[in-house]
Amino acid sequence: MVGDGFAVMPEDGEVHAPVSGEVTLQPDGYHAIGIKTEEGLEVLVHFGLETVELKGEGFTPHVKVGDKVNKGDKVLSVDIEKIKDKVPSIITPCIVANLEENILSEINFDAKCGEEVQTVTIVE
Repeated sequence: MVGDGFAVMPEDGEVHAPVSGEVTLQPDGYHAIGIKTEEGLEVLVHFGLETVELKGEGFTPHVKVGDKVNKGDKVLSVDIEKIKDKVPSIITPCIVANLEENILSEINFDAKCGEEVQTVTIVE
């Protein structure tokens, strides 16, 4: 509904920045994080579905709005055991909210944590 990208089923509760940039969004419930890259792409990571209803329960942020992050930096920890029975799913979307005419690559379904899942080709 808000953009194209991919989703992962987390194995643990550690969320790492998928891109380098500035943290531009962090709701009070800490269930999501927005990062804007130097190229202007806005990437959103939303841990789980309907996790906003938890009002921060089980979420520990490691960054705040305005912080600079590098790809791979830990940005959020989630106590999966504490929340998994309180939400419909812990599947975690990672989307580009302002893709516009830029092009997403095919998804690398074999990617592990720290490996490239998808790339964006910026159309000038």
